[in-house]
Amino acid sequence: MKKGVVISVFLGMSLSALLGWRYWEDIRVKTVCRPTFLCVPSCHVKSLLSEQSIEKIQHFFNKHSSGYSSCKACADQLQKTFPWIQKVSFEHTKNSVYKVSLAISDPCCCINSEKILTSSYHLTDQSMWLSSVLKNLPHITVKKGASVDEWGSYVKNLSHAITDQYAVEWVTKSRIYFRDKKDDSRTVLLSSADSSVELLLQRECIQLKESLQARIPVSKGQKRDWIIDLRFKNQIIVFEGGKT
Repeated sequence: MKKGVVISVFLGMSLSALLGWRYWEDIRVKTVCRPTFLCVPSCHVKSLLSEQSIEKIQHFFNKHSSGYSSCKACADQLQKTFPWIQKVSFEHTKNSVYKVSLAISDPCCCINSEKILTSSYHLTDQSMWLSSVLKNLPHITVKKGASVDEWGSYVKNLSHAITDQYAVEWVTKSRIYFRDKKDDSRTVLLSSADSSVELLLQRECIQLKESLQARIPVSKGQKRDWIIDLRFKNQIIVFEGGKT
């Protein structure tokens, strides 16, 4: 009887020890296998982002390098923190270490001399970008309070040929002004429905300008401002004065 009791106690202790060992081993394995994320911004990213922005990204990884259970969890939080990051890629290097690569949205234009519109239609602070990048961007004026969803696509797709020649001001979808930078007395009025913007500006307006100059005499030193309205099919409306 005593022998049976001893054997039972021994088996019980052995089983407890085995279960305890497996429990702590599971914890150890889970701890060891938790992924670590390291990010070194590419040369392309460094050619666009300011030092301040690079530091913010590095701070994110320094703080959360082992804080996520999966690549997806890391990518989701990273893009939530920095919405202008378009794509996050992971390369498994060794053990549970992953090298992170970033693809960011390109800056498209400066809005109201305050914000930068990106190719993914996000508005960012100017401080996010290198000054060498900002100086090459076209400047667009947009009415305060207008939604990016309303004007973003139109503004983003304007060619440099247009923004180099015209100062563009978006008021509404049906009122977009193009003021000639070389001749600020002439402003063209279009709507977002006009698909051939460049053609309208270059062909119709040049011919109309020549016609106006020939027909309407202007005294020396006198300036006359003209609005050329091209929003209506098969007709051009010209009126003198400021914007309506």
